[in-house]
Amino acid sequence: MFSNDLIKEFIEFQEVNGEEFTWWSFVNYKYSIEDALSFLKFFNPEIICHENCYFFKDSLSLSSYKGWKEEFGADLSSIEKMVNLYEPKDFFIINEKNDVDSYSKNNQIEAFAETLCQQWKISLQERYNNIPFQVQLIRDNGDLYITMFVLR
Repeated sequence: MFSNDLIKEFIEFQEVNGEEFTWWSFVNYKYSIEDALSFLKFFNPEIICHENCYFFKDSLSLSSYKGWKEEFGADLSSIEKMVNLYEPKDFFIINEKNDVDSYSKNNQIEAFAETLCQQWKISLQERYNNIPFQVQLIRDNGDLYITMFVLR
């Protein structure tokens, strides 16, 4: 998935506590059940259907939908792709750590985006196995995006 050294704090804890300090130990030490449940919702997003299009419930903007519908007309997959488009780095704007250099931060965002894409694919396939959802990472001139749409 990704290298342990992307999480500096985990490595520091492991150095102090030895090899018996695992990711399970780290989660137990750092996070509450509310944190865990929040991330489970995030990694297994709810989907809603609006006018035969599928969108992430937590990020649907009807004004964005209307704008893309005007541009793409009956191309529902393109509408979904644009409405569901998100920059993974934007999930962390509020809680950005200033002590991480840009190279490490970019590696962390890349690892997060790749893992999120994989998890969303698994989750959507498991929960909506009759709908051919596609989850894609898009790299464009140094920017990274994630999106979801139905293959039609």
